[in-house]
Amino acid sequence: LNPENDNNVLEDYDFLDWLYRKFCDVAQMAVADLSEATAGTAAQEAEHKLSFVRRYFMKDGTLKTNPGFKHQDEIDHPAGEADNTVRLIRFKREGKNDVAVVNFCTHPDVVGGEKFSADWPGFARRFVEADHKDVSCILINGCQGDTNHLDFIGWKNRPQNAEERYAHARFMGRTIADAVLKMWDHTTPRKVDRVEAAVTSVTERTRTDGAEDYEIAYMHLNQVDSAGHSYGYNKHAYALAVSRVDNLLGKLYEALDEAGKADDTLFIYCTDHGHRYLRRTTGHGGNSDVEVNVTFAVSGKTVKAGTMGKYVNTDLAPIVAYALGVKAADTWQGLVPYDLFTALK
Repeated sequence: LNPENDNNVLEDYDFLDWLYRKFCDVAQMAVADLSEATAGTAAQEAEHKLSFVRRYFMKDGTLKTNPGFKHQDEIDHPAGEADNTVRLIRFKREGKNDVAVVNFCTHPDVVGGEKFSADWPGFARRFVEADHKDVSCILINGCQGDTNHLDFIGWKNRPQNAEERYAHARFMGRTIADAVLKMWDHTTPRKVDRVEAAVTSVTERTRTDGAEDYEIAYMHLNQVDSAGHSYGYNKHAYALAVSRVDNLLGKLYEALDEAGKADDTLFIYCTDHGHRYLRRTTGHGGNSDVEVNVTFAVSGKTVKAGTMGKYVNTDLAPIVAYALGVKAADTWQGLVPYDLFTALK
C-alpha cells in the first residue's frame, strides 16, 4: 500500500481481494497435498535467551515498558520471566515431505524499518528446512505478547543499524533451528485420529436490558496506532487515521447529544504514546518529544474551556474517580488537575 496515495490508503480493496484469493489458493493446495501421517511432539529450551519481557519495575517504584538502554541503571527487576522454549510437532507423512510445525514466542520486530522482512521466523524456517532434507517448516509465533528480543538488563548496547539487527534476527533463527535439530529424532509419538477446529465469537454488551444508565464507558480506537506502526508519524496515512478517529468521536458526541446525554457527560480523550518522527523509522518506545508528549483533552460542562496545561496519563484514573465521586487509592501516582474544572464536586 502506498501511504502517499490519497486514494484508499488504508483500505486497498483490490489488494485485499487478491490476498483473500491467495488464502483460498493455499487452502486448496494443502487439501490436495493431504496424506496419512503420524505425529510426535517435543520441547527444548533454546540454548541462548532470545525472548525477554518488555515491562520492568524501576527503582523509583514505577512500571515501564521498554525503558531504554539509557535507563538501565534505573531498572530494579523485570515484571516476569519470558518463555524461551522451542516447541515442535513433527508430522511423518507417507510418500510425501515431512512437516515440522515449530513454535517460539517473541515479537518479530528485530530487523525493523519500513520494508517487509520475515525477521527471525523467516530465518528459523529456512534453517530448519536446510537442516532436514525434504521437510516443510511452518513457524508459529505465540502465544506470549508482552515480550521482545531486547535484554535491557544484560546487554550493554542493542543492535543499532540494519546490518546488526539483521544479523541478530539470523542468530535467533539459527538458535531456534538448533533446538529443533536436537529434538528431531526424539519426539514423543501422539495418537492423532482426527483434527478439529473451532471458532467462538464472544459479544459483551456495553449496556444490558434494564440497565440503560451507566456511569462510565471506555472506547479504544486503534487506527492511529496501526498507521504509526505501518507508515510512520510524518506520513499522510497517519494524518488520515487521525482524521478518521476525529470523525468517529464526532459521531459519538452527536449520538449522545441526540440521546440527551451530552451535557451530563465528561469526555476524556487521551493516548498512551506517540510515534517516532524519523524518515525511515516507525514505532515508539523512545523518549523523543513526539513519543512522550501526547494529547490529553477533557471536555464537558464543568470544564473550563480553553484551559491549557501539562498533565500526565497517570492523572486519568484520579480524574475519573473524582468525576464519579469515588475516593482515589492512596497508591495512585496521578493527581486531579482541579484547575481544569469549574464545579466538579
